[in-house]
Amino acid sequence: MPKVILSYPRSGSHLCRFFIELLSENPTFSKFSKKDPPLCLNKYAQDISFNIDSHTISIKNPHNFNFIHSMDNDIFSRLNQLIVIIRNPREVLIRHCKGFIQYNGWDGFDMYFTIIKQYYEFKGKKLLIFYEDMLQDKIGFINQLYNFLDVNNYNKKKYVLDNLNNLYNLSLNSKNRYWGGNKSNNSIHYYYKNISPDIKDEFDKYIDKKLSKFPEIKKKYKQLN
Repeated sequence: MPKVILSYPRSGSHLCRFFIELLSENPTFSKFSKKDPPLCLNKYAQDISFNIDSHTISIKNPHNFNFIHSMDNDIFSRLNQLIVIIRNPREVLIRHCKGFIQYNGWDGFDMYFTIIKQYYEFKGKKLLIFYEDMLQDKIGFINQLYNFLDVNNYNKKKYVLDNLNNLYNLSLNSKNRYWGGNKSNNSIHYYYKNISPDIKDEFDKYIDKKLSKFPEIKKKYKQLN
């Protein structure tokens, strides 16, 4: 039964995978691209104690999480565990579309809301992570992830917490990665504020209508905006 990390593009999936690999000492695999290997294989400015050997990377391990951007019915029906990462739609939709607000009838925006829907419909073990919390509540994020992964490795958790800011920076600046990098300098208010005032009202109405089915998400991002 697969374990899945599901997120819309540009939502912090690499950062989440980085800490999953550190805490669980198991690799994560991308179903999005073969060019995106387990993050323990990236090159970092300092040695990082992933404790993942090449044999572990080469075998199919039930503890591995697979990272995807979209999930079909076949994967959904066979899921064992699900981690969903959500970022403010007013930020991530603009970021992924490179500033062009062309959402009417475009499936790319619909995928964002489908991911949220799939999280709520999934009945198994699941975890919802907010991108903004990963940046603003780092300790809470690590504790949340550690508890969900159900690993019994206090020494590794202590290593992560004792080196948290440095590990964040190392992850952000790693080499040989598929991910293009952070463009917003870890700001949670970066893209939306720069779009044209002429379309903000229409864009807000669109987002509010789409999120009306997900009051928890809507409340979270009303507070942030």
